[in-house]
Parts: sequence; C-alpha cells; structure tokens
Amino acid sequence: MTSSLDPSTRKYGTLGLTVLCAAALTGYGLVAWSIWQLDWMPTELLAKCGIAAAVFPGAGLALGYAFTARKPRPVRIFALSAGAAIGSVCLLLAAVGYIWFSMSANL
Repeated sequence: MTSSLDPSTRKYGTLGLTVLCAAALTGYGLVAWSIWQLDWMPTELLAKCGIAAAVFPGAGLALGYAFTARKPRPVRIFALSAGAAIGSVCLLLAAVGYIWFSMSANL
C-alpha cells in the first residue's frame, strides 16, 4: 500500500511537525524554568520535568514507528515527526493545565 501524500507534502509536513515539536518543547522548558526561578518548584521536581520532556516525545516517536513499521521510509519519517510533535504538545498542555488547575484551586 502506498501513501496518498506526495513527496513535497511529506517533506513540508515533516518540517512543520518538527518545528511544532521544537516550539512545544521550548514552551515547556520556559514554563518549567520560570516556575523554578520563582521558587515554586524544587530542583528535584525540575529533574523529573526534564525526564518527562524526553519521555513524552520519545513515546510519540515509538508509537509513530510502531504504526508505520512496514511502510516506506518517507512515511515512517513523517509518522515519527508527527508522533514527537503530538507527545510534545501533550506535554506542554499537561504542564499548563496542571499550573492552571493548581492556581484556580488556591483561589
């Protein structure tokens, strides 16, 4: 079975998803660093945040690879970048959501 995406679509889609992954991880890093600078988060928790920053996109990469194991290489690369982007965005949304609900619970 061949992919319905032409090569340029896959190439630019992969680039876009990679940029999305980098932007989400940067946002997550800024959120974690800001909270740490405000002394709202101990250093041990910051280390756990760093581990989560590797695990979520890594899990997305693994799922993308598992779903496209027998597909052609360009399709696998697209799926890997999509999985990493999804994992990164989930990580950022979880961090922001946790902060939001923690702040609203203290009101």
